[in-house]
Amino acid sequence: MQVFDRVNDSRFWKSYITCYGANDTNGAPTWTKEDSASGYAPAGAKEGDKRFVAGELGLKYIVNNPGDTRYE
Repeated sequence: MQVFDRVNDSRFWKSYITCYGANDTNGAPTWTKEDSASGYAPAGAKEGDKRFVAGELGLKYIVNNPGDTRYE
């Protein structure tokens, strides 16, 4: 069911928060030796570094169109 016209209806975007910032990183996961060895960790990341720090994007909610399967 399509309730909103997401292009022209500003109520759609005012109804949802699509990005959340990271504010408490005490329990944040850290990079491991395995992450570095497999190439999963970004360049410059060291073992034990936090994967994200306060102020960075913590969560992004992607709004798909019906039938869009790109992010499954």
